[in-house]
Amino acid sequence: MPTLSLLQSDRSTLTANQWNLLSNLVHCYDSHSGLMMARLFVSEQNSLPVKLRYRIGVVGEFLTSNITRVQRIFEKNGDYHSLCLQDRSNLLRGTVKHTGCIGGTFVLHQAHLLDDPLFYKSTELIFGSDVMSTITPLTESFDTDAIFVKLILTIVAFSTIRYANYSDATLNNLIDIKSVIRIQDTYIELAWGYMIYKYSYEHAVIRFCRLIKNLFQINCTIVEAERIQEYKNMIDTVVEQTEQRLKLNN
Repeated sequence: MPTLSLLQSDRSTLTANQWNLLSNLVHCYDSHSGLMMARLFVSEQNSLPVKLRYRIGVVGEFLTSNITRVQRIFEKNGDYHSLCLQDRSNLLRGTVKHTGCIGGTFVLHQAHLLDDPLFYKSTELIFGSDVMSTITPLTESFDTDAIFVKLILTIVAFSTIRYANYSDATLNNLIDIKSVIRIQDTYIELAWGYMIYKYSYEHAVIRFCRLIKNLFQINCTIVEAERIQEYKNMIDTVVEQTEQRLKLNN
């Protein structure tokens, strides 16, 4: 939870260190989120004849790559890099479905891919109508402040909460849980302080309440997606590729 000093402070709460951290986080997201790749993908597909656009195989490869790119945001994060290899792997396995859902869907939202009927149809063929029926409300519930969304994505990446997604996967304990919790607190305080600075206490409370509702919607999407083998294969591929990079860069 945000510290008492931030809860009671005025709109000049953010320190120079916090502004620097926020700047670095936004730069890291903008450099590695895959948004440019998504826009290039749209451009390439639109250059093709209509009948050849957004084939299922191509869309499946793009979606896997999209989620993989989201993980690179955290690989380049200094706090993430400060943790031992095992803790980075444990966080990856514990949060990949949620960071992938938030980050991947947010990129699709920013690139307006879900507005394209052909892309939507191919995605629906991969994930099914039940999953896709939860995606549209999810994109509509994203906060209009993109910086806040980027902050929340980072907070979720360091989350130690085990969400109820009915997975049988066994997760190992974190070695340095104190450091992970310290990082969580740092970003939560930053998100709260930023919202107080940008808007007001009342609006910050409202937006955080909406965020909680948004997280429940995300969990519903993941529960539905867990029923789809293609989704499971996609997540397994993302985890495998990310862990290989973590080992190489350790």
